[in-house]
Amino acid sequence: MTVRRLASEDVPALAGLHSEDAWMHASWGGPAGLAASGHAWAAFAERRIRSGACTYFLGSAYEDIAVARRAGAARAATGPAGSSHGRPASG
Repeated sequence: MTVRRLASEDVPALAGLHSEDAWMHASWGGPAGLAASGHAWAAFAERRIRSGACTYFLGSAYEDIAVARRAGAARAATGPAGSSHGRPASG
């Protein structure tokens, strides 16, 4: 997996995000706007975005960030469905 700042060549990968994740680039005018902004980073595996973070609101004193990840990436990191990885111990 590679983490890097997004650039114009990443527009197809951004456009290929699931529709539930389109909010991430909507405030930038779409995939091309976010890729050109210089305010977004993503983790790539096999040329696909697995997770990403970007500036969501940029103010003069504060910056809000947005983070999105693919559901499949979570399973790869925490184990198969039904496993106890990441869950508190019962009892």
